[in-house]
Amino acid sequence: MFTQMRSNLKFVFPVVFVLTLLVGGFFIFKTVRATGEPTVLSAIHNEATKTVVYTFSEPVQLLKQDDLLENQKVTPLDEDMIKIYEAGLYSAHNKYDPEPDSVTGVTISSASLVDNVLTIGYTGTLPDGLYIADTWGYTIINMSNNPLRETTAAIFTVDTKAPTITEKSTHNALTKTITYKFSEAVHLVKQDTLVTTPLAANLLEIYA
Repeated sequence: MFTQMRSNLKFVFPVVFVLTLLVGGFFIFKTVRATGEPTVLSAIHNEATKTVVYTFSEPVQLLKQDDLLENQKVTPLDEDMIKIYEAGLYSAHNKYDPEPDSVTGVTISSASLVDNVLTIGYTGTLPDGLYIADTWGYTIINMSNNPLRETTAAIFTVDTKAPTITEKSTHNALTKTITYKFSEAVHLVKQDTLVTTPLAANLLEIYA
């Protein structure tokens, strides 16, 4: 999915053609509209709901990677197509290597692709680390048949360790400031939607 056409060599010409060299040695031309490649905008893991949500730059669909181009067809998404891999192991994979091992004990329980949002549900436990979800044997394309651009934005982070305040807060009466230091980088999220919210003075209060 995020590393397209593992079984084929593909050369993309600047204008409108993709030249594919199949394993058997046959060249086949396929027209591709020059509207640009779709990209991954974000990949967000939610430990509480055990979901991973991918947001793409535009609506996308899945194309099955068959040996013969004329047999390639858009395929409805199914949870059985998806696996989760450790990002380091996945990134070390070369074009003609066998499929890398997916994360042991993790099963995809649901998957939905609506317009430009892919939502994946899973069971099991993902230890803290970096991961990527992939549909091995399928390529993500946009509605103009352009394949997804490879990007590290497809990697998501699992971090279940809560940040802590590492030093006692300090008050400076002269500058009228209060300083907190945390164990790692932090940001604000709205409690009902979990949407990241920029810090602003009107969001803070001082209590006795």
